[in-house]
Amino acid sequence: DGRCLPLNIKASKTESSKRPILSYVRNIKTRQTLHSLHLGEHHYIVNPKTGEEKLFNLPDDPLEAKDLSGIDENTLSQMRKTLETMLGNAGLK
Repeated sequence: DGRCLPLNIKASKTESSKRPILSYVRNIKTRQTLHSLHLGEHHYIVNPKTGEEKLFNLPDDPLEAKDLSGIDENTLSQMRKTLETMLGNAGLK
């Protein structure tokens, strides 16, 4: 039914939390694709068609209610570059 179910993810300081996790999601109703990257304490989401970006700090905001994309430009830039590199390496760019 298109509802988002928030995950209670707590990023740890372990090595595994530094390994990026890439997701590719397509909304059946809108036919829009979203790319998602979890890296360390952050979750970055981008709509490649519109360029809309969202950034969340999971330990501080596990329900992803506060978008930091307009506040934390350094992290946003780092996450954007990491996602672009991963998509390029996977042949999805």
